[in-house]
Amino acid sequence: MGKPRDEKSEASNRRVSRSTKCNSKWVVEKSSDRPEWLPDGWNVDFRTRKTGANMGHGYKVVTKSL
Repeated sequence: MGKPRDEKSEASNRRVSRSTKCNSKWVVEKSSDRPEWLPDGWNVDFRTRKTGANMGHGYKVVTKSL
């Protein structure tokens, strides 16, 4: 076989919580930074990823008001 690994994983201050409940709600904040190019009736929302490798990271979503 090969040599045993003596490497240690890096310490992280990122807290990961696990839950057995299925929560389909997104954390959504209304953004006051509305781009000039955005037509009237459209909104920019900021969402936070709840699952996956990028959990906790935010991203912007452009939606049209009904």
